[in-house]
Amino acid sequence: MIVLDSHTYLWAVLNDGQLSRKARTAIDNESERVVSAMTVYELAFAIARGRIDVGSDPNWVERSLHRAGVVVEPVSAAIARAAARLKEPMHGDPADRIIVATALELGAALVTRDERIRRNKLVETIW
Repeated sequence: MIVLDSHTYLWAVLNDGQLSRKARTAIDNESERVVSAMTVYELAFAIARGRIDVGSDPNWVERSLHRAGVVVEPVSAAIARAAARLKEPMHGDPADRIIVATALELGAALVTRDERIRRNKLVETIW
């Protein structure tokens, strides 16, 4: 099982070439791919604000998840508590904290390009 950070999921489904070779291989070879419900929020928010252009489909996020066979992990009480307890040097972005906590709670590696997350070594990362 792997958890995909928001940017990683977007790049994977858009096939835009920004993924590292190691990230692309991990995504292609893993049968259990997960995103946090926070990723759904981040993508929907960015689309609604015009920061991501995926055409005119108002349900693009849900359709893309279904097509990609990606499971959405809800933000449970356990994940919320774990996110709040993450120690320094984890930065304060609530979305990143939830995504990292999701990977930790699931015992999964996180596929991310985020240097701050990779550098802090709180969770196993793939990039």
